[in-house]
Amino acid sequence: AAPASAVLYRAGGVYPVTPTIPDAGEPLGLFDEFRPDFWRFDLQDDDRVLLMSPGLAGTLSEADLAEALELSAEDALPQLYRKARGIENCAALLVAGLPDEPLAA
Repeated sequence: AAPASAVLYRAGGVYPVTPTIPDAGEPLGLFDEFRPDFWRFDLQDDDRVLLMSPGLAGTLSEADLAEALELSAEDALPQLYRKARGIENCAALLVAGLPDEPLAA
């Protein structure tokens, strides 16, 4: 839901996710109707989808995003927040593909 930004991180590359429906870029609540643009990602090990508030997305470069998202899932968000130090009212949500772990006996 806009305004927000999203990127897919896969195999070292950062790929912006942008709406294909022009009306999907409008903020929720601005109009009586809304038209979301849904995406599906089959996450592989170490893939990540990052959702960001506009202020955060506008501050971080593609290199900043790649540097943070190449870290483990546990370390990626803290690294992003370190890079975004000083930005007010920013938010991020990270969805990560984790390797399957064998069940304990």
